[in-house]
Amino acid sequence: MDLYNGEIVAYRMARRPVFEMVSSVLEAALSRTNCVAGLIVHSDQGWHYKMQPYRAMLVRREVEQSMSRKGNCIRQCGD
Repeated sequence: MDLYNGEIVAYRMARRPVFEMVSSVLEAALSRTNCVAGLIVHSDQGWHYKMQPYRAMLVRREVEQSMSRKGNCIRQCGD
């Protein structure tokens, strides 16, 4: 969700978390804009968001990664 206007940028659904789903939704979200450098992607501390391939996708596009503190998954980066 874009915290600026509340727009759902991209989403995917699956029965269980798999890296391919997580990486495809990130690619879909990033492909919706021409200027991704400086963007912030916020998530919880799920294993898939800590994987090196996921982090490399962010670094390659100059996107900053932000995560909630452990045990504080409800709080969002825009609060």
